[in-house]
Amino acid sequence: MSPRLFDGYRPHPSAWDELFERGCEPHAHCSPLVERLGRLLTTEFQLRRASADLAFVNQGITFSVYSDRRGSRGGPRRPVGWPRARHRIRARIMHPD
Repeated sequence: MSPRLFDGYRPHPSAWDELFERGCEPHAHCSPLVERLGRLLTTEFQLRRASADLAFVNQGITFSVYSDRRGSRGGPRRPVGWPRARHRIRARIMHPD
């Protein structure tokens, strides 16, 4: 059986962890996300991530990974308003079906 997503997770000793506090407890504002994602098996999360990545590519949504003298690396970008995106992300986490 595949492990759950956060099984065996250890935070970096000196870097800020956006999801977890030093004791591996989720930050209060991240608890719903950690609880929901923590139910997933690692293989299930990887399948869902691959599906989301494919949806982004099919919809023309890409992100600049870095910029150097050759120019930005990435492709067409679709502007997304943060309030709208935040609402949709929260809705997907709290009510996935």
